[in-house]
Amino acid sequence: MDVRVVPTRTHALLDYTKAPALTAVPKLLRLDPWTAAAVAPRVAAAGGTVMAALSDHELAVRRVIPMRVHLLADGVAGLALALAPWLDGSARRGARYWLPHALVGAGDVALALTTKLRPKSRTERLKDAVAALPAPIALAVPAVALLALGGVALHRSRRPEADAQPPPLPDPEPSLPQVVA
Repeated sequence: MDVRVVPTRTHALLDYTKAPALTAVPKLLRLDPWTAAAVAPRVAAAGGTVMAALSDHELAVRRVIPMRVHLLADGVAGLALALAPWLDGSARRGARYWLPHALVGAGDVALALTTKLRPKSRTERLKDAVAALPAPIALAVPAVALLALGGVALHRSRRPEADAQPPPLPDPEPSLPQVVA
């Protein structure tokens, strides 16, 4: 059984939405700004944003980092985030110093272990999109496409008449016969 069920696109969406949340958590929870519990989420957010922007998935700015490397980095960063409050002792200050870190870190590790290793191609995404449509629409999409292609082909096969001239415009004022004296 393959445990890699999360599409790379979904993983990327989660990465991009998680970064602002991690940046805001220390302020929202009123954590001491210089503890590992406050610094670790911000570092994870910055690193995660850079990794997401440069990884090989559908929402990347530039596909430089292979997904295997991205997922390995996510797993290590999740583990580091989960352990950070215990490494500097700030976990003793209460659950708000360690619980969010443990939950997000464990989620990162789980996501790294369940995300697919390669993004879908454009053809695979198109097939999935058509398959997700209700049956009558899914059957109509190819028919409409064929009709559109047929219309284009028919339009291209007609040749304009070379000598066809547009009809002359009517004279706006009828001319009166001129009387010569």
